[in-house]
Amino acid sequence: MSEAGRELVNTKRSILSIAIDYGYNSQEAFSRSFLHSYGLTPGVFRRKRNYYALRAKMTANYLLFEYKRRRHGMIAKLVKKNKITVIGKKITVKCGGQNRKEIPLFWSKWINNNFEKVIPLKKNKNQQFGICVASKSEKFDYIIGCEVAERASVPPDFIKHTIPPALYAVFSAEGPVTESVQKTWDYIFATWFPEADYEYAESDSFELYYCKDNRICTDIYIPVKEKNKK
Repeated sequence: MSEAGRELVNTKRSILSIAIDYGYNSQEAFSRSFLHSYGLTPGVFRRKRNYYALRAKMTANYLLFEYKRRRHGMIAKLVKKNKITVIGKKITVKCGGQNRKEIPLFWSKWINNNFEKVIPLKKNKNQQFGICVASKSEKFDYIIGCEVAERASVPPDFIKHTIPPALYAVFSAEGPVTESVQKTWDYIFATWFPEADYEYAESDSFELYYCKDNRICTDIYIPVKEKNKK
């Protein structure tokens, strides 16, 4: 899809001819897939001329990340979770690169304002959630918060959100938080899903942040279902 995007920006070939070259039987099917990957239709992407690769080339940094991922056992674990009630704050972000800038800024604001302190009836003071609320559009809500008892009251300017029960593939991110989390997300969708017996289950995903041995750790929970299983 990255190479298709490159051709859209750097050539005058028709969208249909590019779609066919990259294995799609119709422009409509290609456009749906492109929108899912980049958050923009091929036509809008071409007009904006703001090309970027979905997955970086194999650099020394990426190979080091892969080594650490395998060395530290960053293989998906399958975990079933009941519903989780969270109180926190949310922003609405757009796929396609904007989310990678705005979410870290949102975390900075959350930490600098110490918002976690006012959340009542927390179930675990050592954990915080970053929730990607399921969406079928190019925009989605991202919530930072803490798991709470269901009876917990919501402070002013906060929201309460329930993550539905699901089967999750869980991945541990290793290294500097922002970089490792983004690279692990890339790995999940670019490498793990195509090779796995599972597919994305169209529900909320979340990042679980916690302290271990005086360092911040992150587990990424992706809702999954068996492939070809309705």
